[in-house]
Amino acid sequence: YIPTAIGVIKDSYKIPRGADPWAYPHNDSVAQYYGQLGGWAGTVYYRGLKIIGNEGFASNINVRAEYDSEKGTLIYYNDEVQQPVFVSGINEKVRFIISLYCAESVCIIKQVRKLNVPTTDHVEDEHEIHW
Repeated sequence: YIPTAIGVIKDSYKIPRGADPWAYPHNDSVAQYYGQLGGWAGTVYYRGLKIIGNEGFASNINVRAEYDSEKGTLIYYNDEVQQPVFVSGINEKVRFIISLYCAESVCIIKQVRKLNVPTTDHVEDEHEIHW
């Protein structure tokens, strides 16, 4: 079982309907942060690598992905707590992606906005994944 995930996908990549973003060849174009169920709890997955270090998110929790296009970074938040595993070196256009794996799953997007100033900072045990 693979849980819900949030992340980004290369704008130039068109993932087929029903495809699994974590599966090859799609995983070369997608970076995702996974919820708490299964063996993927809290991992950030990119190019076939499962990087452990973030806390898995549960149902009814606010999860946020903050993309800084000037720095090329993608930072994740779980219930307003910045997570240590992040993606850097994103020097191309990306789109946000949400993966829901159960028919009963629901995702409510509460807000999409452009920030004038990033809200990120350095956190303990940071782990950088280079795009």
